[in-house]
Amino acid sequence: LDWPVTSLQWGPLLQQNNEFIVQRLYFSCKTDGIYNSNDNSWTNTPNYIVMANLEIPNDEHYFINDLKALFNYDSAKKHPNLKVKQIISHPGEITVIRSSPMNRKLLASKSDNNMVYLWTSDKYKLGNINNTPSTPDMILMATKSDKHNYALRFTPSLPKIISASADKLELFDI
Repeated sequence: LDWPVTSLQWGPLLQQNNEFIVQRLYFSCKTDGIYNSNDNSWTNTPNYIVMANLEIPNDEHYFINDLKALFNYDSAKKHPNLKVKQIISHPGEITVIRSSPMNRKLLASKSDNNMVYLWTSDKYKLGNINNTPSTPDMILMATKSDKHNYALRFTPSLPKIISASADKLELFDI
């Protein structure tokens, strides 16, 4: 990977056969970019969310050796078992990402300004990362806080998401 991964979330199981399990994987990368919220643009490389499919071998011995190899590669994006499908250029630093247990296409992220962004994953295509952030499907206005926080969860059976800060819990209908 070119940049450090700051948040990681398993997505839905996409396929399973005798050789492989294909699992969706979401991760965010922190870059050298500086986000300007006044004009919604990035200087240098923007922070981004990657949506990838990870092919996990079903053979336990092969799995252990192959998974070690995945994380020992100089560039994981060249590994044959990790296939990047989509990239979302994010507005601001990403503190956490979560996938919805009810809707496998719905992804939420939280920024350093405590805003919660909702993304429908199939809207974003694989392409070059540009300095204009992708447009989220919905922005939830969480209470402003001076402290970064990482608390964000979808409810398992209702169309709701909860966000927490140092002194508040906020439940949103989505």
